[in-house]
Amino acid sequence: MIIKESFLLAASNADILAAPSRLAAIPSVGVLTIEASATDCDATNFGTLTLQPAEGEIPFQDLHIPFGGFTADAAMDNDLALAIELEVAQGGHLGLAYNENGTVALTLIIVTLTF
Repeated sequence: MIIKESFLLAASNADILAAPSRLAAIPSVGVLTIEASATDCDATNFGTLTLQPAEGEIPFQDLHIPFGGFTADAAMDNDLALAIELEVAQGGHLGLAYNENGTVALTLIIVTLTF
């Protein structure tokens, strides 16, 4: 099965996968794919992602999101977007935080769980 959710953000969000997200609690062991792209990414205007699983380990923190990786109809360009895959355990909550620095007009984040 696959659960896929997309988030079009115009401001920081401390917990993207909080309820009512279907991924608020991981329903099964699987592979989680996170894709992200923003309209801006330079020295003063950029967005970052941080992931913190329930067990406390931080796979990545303040990871810069590249720009130009999605179209006006929110289709992700796989050649330009950030893409991360990791195995996840059943249960618990994954804290996925987006932090905007300066001004970023829009950020598209797509999260897919394959199990």
